[in-house]
Amino acid sequence: CDSSELTKCFERKIINASGLEYDISELSSSNFTKENWGTETVGVQFTNGVNALIAYNPNTEQDPFNNQFGATAESMAILYDVSGNKNPNTIGKDINMNGNVKPLGCMIKPELLGGMCISQILAHGTGYSPMTKAECDQAVVDGELGIQGCAENSDYWAGAVKACGGVQNMPTQAQLEQLAAYIYPDADEIKGGTSTTNADWDADRASIFMAQTPSGYSGFYVWSGQENSGGASYRYFGSTNTGWNGTYRSHSDRLAVCLDQ
Repeated sequence: CDSSELTKCFERKIINASGLEYDISELSSSNFTKENWGTETVGVQFTNGVNALIAYNPNTEQDPFNNQFGATAESMAILYDVSGNKNPNTIGKDINMNGNVKPLGCMIKPELLGGMCISQILAHGTGYSPMTKAECDQAVVDGELGIQGCAENSDYWAGAVKACGGVQNMPTQAQLEQLAAYIYPDADEIKGGTSTTNADWDADRASIFMAQTPSGYSGFYVWSGQENSGGASYRYFGSTNTGWNGTYRSHSDRLAVCLDQ
């Protein structure tokens, strides 16, 4: 479906976690992607029942003759509905997106997170890509993303920072504690510097994050915007425990949670 007939391939109304409706027919290439690539947004329907809206970056580094490109942050923006024409048509449930789609509101009601608005939850490969040492070094020189140093090899934390638009658009450790309080509503206390054990999570609340986590994992990790010597901080969320730590920036299984400030 071309850009003038997107609703023939995708539901007209979608809903975010705040209950706000978006009219798909009003989306265009200029307001669908974070950066206007100058290409049209098209609708597609896959044979497995998934519906999607896709915009292509003509400047992506890709072999023009192999007729393929990956769902990476460099090559495309994709909003997809895994249930096709069925309900609930809600972001974070049956609708998700990668890092180049312009945020469509908060994925969790801000009042449940102390006012914090999570606009995107991005996984490596579909939502963000690691920076090379050269790319990260240049980002440090430019100073726009707030990155202070770089890993020697693939820097997944820096890639997450780039996808979110800077460290200011990523959660602090204190905000990750707020997220933990939301996911573990019955925990007596969410401790900042140590692991909180014997805290059973709300599986429904955790599902929006687990949907972006590699298969086989029993929990998920979220990068913070806080950088430390040789690494960056993250918080782990498991079914019965949560805590934060610092780590090398070469781990690919951490989620980039982007905030709308």
